Amino acid sequence: SVLVGNTLCWLLYNADLLQFDFGNQTFVVIEKPADAYAHVNCWYFQPLRREDGGLGLAVCSKNLSMQLWTRKSNCDDVVSWVLEKTIQLDDQISHRLFPSLTRSVMMMGYDENTNVIFLCFESRHHFMFQLDSMQFRHIGTKTNWDYKMCYPYRSFCTEEAPQ
Repeated sequence: SVLVGNTLCWLLYNADLLQFDFGNQTFVVIEKPADAYAHVNCWYFQPLRREDGGLGLAVCSKNLSMQLWTRKSNCDDVVSWVLEKTIQLDDQISHRLFPSLTRSVMMMGYDENTNVIFLCFESRHHFMFQLDSMQFRHIGTKTNWDYKMCYPYRSFCTEEAPQ
């Protein structure tokens, strides 16, 4: 899920979004972009909070590219998905370091505070992809085919006030 303004958005299995508006106490289903890559399940989609605070959606394809979509309203206040950009992921990863990467990538999670998407290539190479800087960081390799989600967790410790 991702918090966008006064709404919370969850990804449904068919890649549509369920949006809950805290102010109005209402649920709305937002259909995925009609022109998004033709995957039918949620492993290839990730809701995002965009730079302007609006709702976005990242969509991965089997050809190692990612589309970034955003919700925009036109002059008639009709809200629809607009393709912002397409990123060729294999251009970003060094094939000298990971020569076995072919055409399979899935999204495993998202950290809305740092704008980082967690990706899994070939069901075993895990990366963090920072959307603002377009930088990858390899975070591990697994040998089994166990798909897991990443749930970013932050904790902090404050110093106790002197007495």
